[in-house]
Amino acid sequence: MKTKTWITLIIFHAFISMSFVTLANSSPISSHIEYYCIGQDSFSVTLKSFNNCANPNLPDSVKIHVQSACLDSFDIYLGNKSTLYSPCKRSTCWGGDLQGAKQVIYTGILILNSSCTEWDLSYSEGIRDSSVNLIGTPNAYLETKIMMDETRCNSSPILMSNFNFVTLNQFYSLNIKAYDPEGAILNYFFSSPLVNQDTDVVFKPGYSTNQPINGITLDSLSGQIEFTPTTLGKFHASIRINEYSPQLGNLLSSTLVNIMFEVTNPINHSPISPNGIAHIVGPLHPIGMDTFQIPPSQLTSFDIDFMDTDTLDSVSIYTNASAVLQSSFVHTVSGNPATISISWTATNQNGTYTFSTTVTDDQCMVGLTIRDFTFIVGNGINDVPQLMPSDFHLEIAPNPVTREMLSFRFELPATEKVSMQVYNLIGTEIISLNNVFNTGLNSFSLPITGLSNGKYILQLSTRNGRQTIPFLKVD
Repeated sequence: MKTKTWITLIIFHAFISMSFVTLANSSPISSHIEYYCIGQDSFSVTLKSFNNCANPNLPDSVKIHVQSACLDSFDIYLGNKSTLYSPCKRSTCWGGDLQGAKQVIYTGILILNSSCTEWDLSYSEGIRDSSVNLIGTPNAYLETKIMMDETRCNSSPILMSNFNFVTLNQFYSLNIKAYDPEGAILNYFFSSPLVNQDTDVVFKPGYSTNQPINGITLDSLSGQIEFTPTTLGKFHASIRINEYSPQLGNLLSSTLVNIMFEVTNPINHSPISPNGIAHIVGPLHPIGMDTFQIPPSQLTSFDIDFMDTDTLDSVSIYTNASAVLQSSFVHTVSGNPATISISWTATNQNGTYTFSTTVTDDQCMVGLTIRDFTFIVGNGINDVPQLMPSDFHLEIAPNPVTREMLSFRFELPATEKVSMQVYNLIGTEIISLNNVFNTGLNSFSLPITGLSNGKYILQLSTRNGRQTIPFLKVD
């Protein structure tokens, strides 16, 4: 990813505290290291953090350790500290009574004078807060890996989202929103939180790397996190974001994001969208979680409703849809419920367009929902009625796919012929195969020899309908 300017609705994120300094109750809500290229072998490095405003002041500079696979080793210091506070005037950031958060950013310059192609940027944050899911209070360690390509000028993904506070027994949904302006392939997965470069944390019984909170899910392609917390307290987790070249499929960077979910007693409900995109007019077809396909030059319109079960709260919607969906008509109405109405004529060029909605009530960071919607413009995915996931229970495992076979399983209510197709993201059919399957659970492996690295869509069709599911192919 080369350096480009990106504008988002809310930019709150990660952090890091001074080496060898331990602050009481200092664990950030999230933290990570980013870098972007400013010239061959030259990078601007940024350490970002998202902190509770009740935390004490943080140091003015931090030390990042740099080490290569060729055994180069040195430190750089990040200064130019900046702090942005939650705009909600009722939050603790401004002396109010509601939980608030602040974004802390440190920046510095990294120049690599070695021809080595693999580099690690790391930082030791100090001890973690006592938590429900970890044994003890181990050190918190951050790392971001640079894998040089032929230009020696790649940049890491930009993380756009914030991790807000979580409320007991309330459904929580958030998209991590890592962004690569040049279209690199991003893959999200839970990774073990680190104590240092070689040591993982130890989870208490009942918790693990992939289940740092019971019932949590992470979509590997979109970065969508969802769960309903049933236990009060703090929970530590880490998510790794791998960036792959869309041309060659080689790994370009790997960013470890540390997260602390703090589950509190209900004082407010976050807005929800129970139906997602609804009232669709025109040829807009769902093909995955909040992902839709539309033929080129076709007109569609739809609504997205958000409601808050706290009936006295007022819900507001902020979106970049008008900037992403060129020449669209976008109208938002605040209230409870709040509605965004969009009318759009798809471009005459195939492509992928993702817009974000940030939805808040008047309860600061305790009442905030972020949800992304993706439109794929292209032909090729037919207009047979879409089956609900409960009809097929279609699953791809593993996903991402690293072999020459695409393995999946699904259920059928009766013995019948199933058509299987693989499409690229602009709707071009790449693979097609028909087979008869029996009633009940079926497993099948579809040959994908020669399929280049990238994102694709698997579609299963019967005489009653179809279901689609995205997958990622990497070497």
